[in-house]
Amino acid sequence: MENLHNNLCQKYSWYDRWHGFSASHHFHWGAFVAVALFLTTSIVTGIMKVQAETAAVPQYIGVEYYVDPKTGNDDFEGRSPEAPWKTLDNIVSNNFQPGDKIYLKAGEIYRQTLQVNSSGALANPIYLSSYGKGAPPVVSALDTLSDWIHDSGNKYSRRVSEMPNAIYQDGKLLKYELKYEDLNAPGEWYYNGLDQVLVWTTDNLSPSEHEIAAAVRSSALHIVGQSFVTVSGIDFVGSNTTSATDGGAALIKNSSYITLRNSTVSSAGAFGLSLIKTSNARIENNLFEKNGQEVPIDLGSAVYGQDNVNAMLIKNTIRGNSTNGMKLNGLVGGSVFGNDIENNIGSGMVIIRPAATFIQQNNIRNNGTENSGYFGLVFKDSLGGNEVTQNLITGQLGSGGLHALGAQDTKIYSNLLYGNQLNGAVIESSFNLWFTDNTIYGLGGGISQYGLVLRQNRELQVYNNNVFDALQYAVVSESSQEDLKMDYNNLVGRKAVALWGEKTYENLDQLSQVSGTDKHSLSIDPKFTSIFEKDFSLLSDSPLVNAGFPTPAKVDFDGKIVPVGTAIDIGAFEQ
Repeated sequence: MENLHNNLCQKYSWYDRWHGFSASHHFHWGAFVAVALFLTTSIVTGIMKVQAETAAVPQYIGVEYYVDPKTGNDDFEGRSPEAPWKTLDNIVSNNFQPGDKIYLKAGEIYRQTLQVNSSGALANPIYLSSYGKGAPPVVSALDTLSDWIHDSGNKYSRRVSEMPNAIYQDGKLLKYELKYEDLNAPGEWYYNGLDQVLVWTTDNLSPSEHEIAAAVRSSALHIVGQSFVTVSGIDFVGSNTTSATDGGAALIKNSSYITLRNSTVSSAGAFGLSLIKTSNARIENNLFEKNGQEVPIDLGSAVYGQDNVNAMLIKNTIRGNSTNGMKLNGLVGGSVFGNDIENNIGSGMVIIRPAATFIQQNNIRNNGTENSGYFGLVFKDSLGGNEVTQNLITGQLGSGGLHALGAQDTKIYSNLLYGNQLNGAVIESSFNLWFTDNTIYGLGGGISQYGLVLRQNRELQVYNNNVFDALQYAVVSESSQEDLKMDYNNLVGRKAVALWGEKTYENLDQLSQVSGTDKHSLSIDPKFTSIFEKDFSLLSDSPLVNAGFPTPAKVDFDGKIVPVGTAIDIGAFEQ
């Protein structure tokens, strides 16, 4: 303080002269007291505010409960690993408090429904996980069938109390036959309408040599009408319903702040996860596989969502399902980020009626069925405020990489689409959509016939796209485009640059004269770093560097802020 005072006296002569008056000493003391009072008041106020905020969120220590089907007893209190419950019945019937924790013994199978009928609170969720060493506990909606009796030939039978919805042999769905006489080949089963199931296994052996399981419950996980519940590290298997609103291996419905993470959801006949009319759900780091075996491809989904708000689906693996990988209908304020979606028979991802939703950094690979109508990513009937960015879509069998259908007020940028059957991307019946800064590569060999296909759009803006090596045309306009703005692209097709209406245009000059588009576009080798290693970034001497037009793109495919140079580069990668 003294050093500050001396410096002021040396620097400012008026301060030195004023300090010679006696009143200046009183001023110093007054200023000191005022500053001290201000700081003290601020600190006290801050402490009171923190205390008030802390008091607003009650802190519960919570009680721990344990379940072990081998050593447990439902008459125990279940509050220690030494005295656990035996079944999941007490979880259904108990009224748990915020902060309570429920642990299932690792390595065990629970052939019941894990139904949670209690809610937690902010910062104090009801928490369900596992304890002990071993594989994650499995909660199954399937019951195993044993005690088989030889019927005739390769047929075996056993009695049941009701007709199963489906029969699985070692996790693989067997074919249901309506008549006894039609049960005449391996991999089939039949129900006699009274009390008997008959099975013919895939290898003609006795069913006793396999795990034969029947779907008898609508869900393995059931959370309806609850809030602040976290489920982690528990696997869920099977469902006997084909209705998304009534079940699924995991059903979360009419709830809020539900978290499902680090779990496997599998072998549901139609829907693995059914997320229905729920707000602020977090579905993170789960595996969804072997779902949808009982229904046609379009009537199921490994992950299905309907009318959810602020849902986050993050870093899940969705693979090997007999239906669509992910289908979300009516998602508002959502985030679909960093998911790996591969080797599913239908479309990789289908997003319908989204609003203010971000689809970002998803890897969508090798989905679909050859020569079908499936796309890697379908973005349909969007309601505005959406962004689709930094997604990889490759190896899609069917109709193409991306299909924007009836989308409006949406930005699709910095995506990489390569090696997709038939089309790279199709934009259809969309309004006020930005399709910019994407890389579409045909991969040669007749994979992508057409790079970018446009059908009946209004106020579509297409800039800075690198469309290269489509087997036939880089761009196709099948019908009139109202108020189309399209320029600064790189368009290369092996047959011609464009098919516009019914006419073919071999170069950009011809296309520009007729359509009024692409006056500044290029049709040139983009100089990728290495197409053999699937590295579609640009070399430093690429003609696409600094050749783009300002767009809403914020980052490139790799997350680099754009532009780096004097202008944004053409394509998904900034050099």
